Amino acid sequence: MENNKVEAFRNAFQEKHEPLIFYGTGKIASMLLPEITDYNIVGLLDREREQGMFLDIPILNINKSCDFQVKKIII
Repeated sequence: MENNKVEAFRNAFQEKHEPLIFYGTGKIASMLLPEITDYNIVGLLDREREQGMFLDIPILNINKSCDFQVKKIII
């Protein structure tokens, strides 16, 4: 099942160099993020936290996330 989620992500988002923001620091993020380190995940948004790190990826507040001018936030 976990491999299916990774495969689905890779099929949906094929441009690996495009900057992306991932929403959430829960179970799915814990499983998916270590498997997609070849993608340009510039930060994370989370409703509970606005700073810090999660799996070596910075947690951003909404204002800081705008600085990256990403076109996609993965929810």
